[in-house]
Amino acid sequence: MTSGPAPDTARNAAVLDQIVPSVVAGTAPPLVVLAGPAGAGRSTVLDQVGEGLRARGVRTRTIRCSPPPFASPLHTMLKPVLRADVAALLIDDVQWLDQRSLEALEVLVRTARAAGLTCVCTAGPPAPAQGRAALRRLREEGLATVLGLRPLGMADVAALTTRAFQARPDRRLVARLRHRTAGNQAALHGALAEYGRTGAIRVLAGGAFLDATEGEPDLPEQHQLVTAVRRLGADVWRVAKATAVLHPLGAALPELAGTAVTTDLAVVRHALDMLVDREVLRRTRHGWRFRVEMVASAIVAQLGPYERRHLAGTAITALWNGTAACDDPAYRADQLAGAGKLVDTRRSCAELLAHADTASAAPGSRHWLRAAANLVADPVERAVLLARYAFACFRHGAYADSVATATALLDDHADHLRDDARDELSHLLVLATHGIGDTHPETPDPAPHEVIGAATALLALDRPDDCLTLLRRAGTSHVRHLVEAQAHLYRGDRARFDAAVGAAARQAAGRVEIAQLRLLPALVAGDADDAEKGLIAESVPADRLAIPYQAVLLLQRNRFSHGAELAHQAVASGAVAGADPACTVVYQWLAHAVLARGDLASARALLVAARTARAALPHLLDATEAVIDIALGNLEQARTRLRDGLSTAALAGVVLGTDQLLVQLAEVEFLLGNTAGARSCSAEATRIAEKAGGVGVGHLVAQAVVAHDGALASSATRLAVERGQPLELAAAVGRLASHGLAPDEAVADAYELLDDLDALLYRAWLRNVMRERNIRVPGRARTVVENERLLAGLVADGLSNRELATVLAASEKSVEGRLGRLFTRTGYQSRVALATAVHSGEYQPEGGLGR
Repeated sequence: MTSGPAPDTARNAAVLDQIVPSVVAGTAPPLVVLAGPAGAGRSTVLDQVGEGLRARGVRTRTIRCSPPPFASPLHTMLKPVLRADVAALLIDDVQWLDQRSLEALEVLVRTARAAGLTCVCTAGPPAPAQGRAALRRLREEGLATVLGLRPLGMADVAALTTRAFQARPDRRLVARLRHRTAGNQAALHGALAEYGRTGAIRVLAGGAFLDATEGEPDLPEQHQLVTAVRRLGADVWRVAKATAVLHPLGAALPELAGTAVTTDLAVVRHALDMLVDREVLRRTRHGWRFRVEMVASAIVAQLGPYERRHLAGTAITALWNGTAACDDPAYRADQLAGAGKLVDTRRSCAELLAHADTASAAPGSRHWLRAAANLVADPVERAVLLARYAFACFRHGAYADSVATATALLDDHADHLRDDARDELSHLLVLATHGIGDTHPETPDPAPHEVIGAATALLALDRPDDCLTLLRRAGTSHVRHLVEAQAHLYRGDRARFDAAVGAAARQAAGRVEIAQLRLLPALVAGDADDAEKGLIAESVPADRLAIPYQAVLLLQRNRFSHGAELAHQAVASGAVAGADPACTVVYQWLAHAVLARGDLASARALLVAARTARAALPHLLDATEAVIDIALGNLEQARTRLRDGLSTAALAGVVLGTDQLLVQLAEVEFLLGNTAGARSCSAEATRIAEKAGGVGVGHLVAQAVVAHDGALASSATRLAVERGQPLELAAAVGRLASHGLAPDEAVADAYELLDDLDALLYRAWLRNVMRERNIRVPGRARTVVENERLLAGLVADGLSNRELATVLAASEKSVEGRLGRLFTRTGYQSRVALATAVHSGEYQPEGGLGR
């Protein structure tokens, strides 16, 4: 993460544009006041005003005011300033001036115009009464104006986050930072520092994403917004701590806070008034709210264990007896978890479980399950709840907690678990172990209760034959059938897969894991229609599925923006367990997506990340990486990679997904002049696909290319249109068009479908075809911007001129000319400077969306 002074935000620039030119031109009133709450960046803007004025030849002098007891009387400092013939007097934090100094400042302002002087001041809370009165008089006489510093907007937050992490922030990350900081500049800088320090922001494929698996960090204890509250005195601090927990309870807050901290109601109200006056709190018709959410959470983080339980118990008691109300169920659940055994444990446990069931997708739900388990005395019931907690941890990517809990249950509480529950936990333990990056140890001769876990471990190592052999020793349970089904799927046997899934469903209908397994063939094949049928068959809502499944379904349903965000979030947060093939598919889709926009380096980085995470079926990653090789013109490397992937799969006895490699190998062999080899690969790919469930777009494209068959090409195009997946359609049409097998209207339609996906590279490839065929390319201005952005991105990836020419299907001479024009337009003098600007987000061509 980078550090240093922040660049001008859009807000700062607007304020500077109001002040600096008017002071230079002599049209500003004698007094300009920059107002804003603590942390709004008043001093920063004042310094920028000074820099702007001095750059235009205006003489300035700056005075910094300090709070008592360090305040310096302003009236003793004005005469030297005026004798120095200053044209602009900059005064920071005038709220700390005493009455005599305020009077002197008012006199100065009244004489400033005649002296050719402008005063620019910053003012924050608390505003003294005499200062408000003086300002009111001056404004009424036209001698003063007040400019309020607005909170940072979404664009400002995005820009500052980009600079901090040298990566483009995810839209949801920007929204979350804006919400938690309320656009307060000091809070945002503190948040970015803490998010970076704790690893809560992960950088992936040029983007920055929030990883809230372990919760979001708070502002540090010594942050200026927190220490400002502490400095208000012991009574105010005690009330502030109670308020940080209890403020969602609205108008009941004063009485509840008074009870919680055992102090007089008048003391509480005085403290609340002071917090409002200092703009820590905002008074609303419903009660009180912290202006900056992160200040509240930072104060809560400083509570001792007993304080936290006591305040949570106060909140729950008030909610239960009706003396307070809150519409946020998550707040209620959090307070139940915090109160622990200070309140009725039976009622608390029931409510926590109800909240966890209702909001199972919320990250906090796993903590509610753990809290509920801690309230239960019966060992059997407690074991059941801890098992639910272990599964919830796995769902939300908290694999270490899942491993620890499952291990403890199997080692110490096995007597309190049913046989099927032990099998489920053994299965989970293997998957969670892979999730934290470890390989579960192989068990040579497992005991009967260890068979499911041992079989799952073999499957996680891509050894389906050994898995099936071991499963012959397992009893009948839905987990056994699930593992068996996945092993048959790996071997490419769709009939046996369907039979095993059906057996699992008969024993445990409606289980999410059964629905997910039924979806796997469709996810690997990219068949959205088949995926829909699988969901319908199991009657499981899509939002109950694990995040990788949700992400791929959204991508396949052509909800590309949402799906890509969810997929990036899942990968960045680690919510993808290597043993689950759906996670491999997520990496594949993301790599294809960033490749489509021309970011070859990020596409490769994603594939490296997948291998590091020990993704299942690694040969699928070879298929995706071969696409990058082909884009760079490395056909021999692509052939070697594809053959190696097929050999790896064959040695493991895995067939699933090998048709994807064969389809690509067929086309590579054809391009290299090996027509017989191309036909053989295409035929084998078709055979595998038919046994696995059906022939897809890629198979038809390969057949059409190898045979130069227009009818097959039409079938491939028609199927791609029916599936409605823009990247697949564009890739298919582009490949067919390069062999003269795609009609003009198909090319134009594919180009239009890519309009909203920012697929710069795929659109550039299709434009080449369109120009060759004299097909009109719409939007000349947008085309220019897209070409510039694509070229800049490829340069940032470190491609040579020769590689650029290959990727762009242009001559090296043409590339040299385009690079020269790019450097001229942007003002960057070298590839290094341009690459730095691209990666930092500084480079933004007019009309561009960023990389």
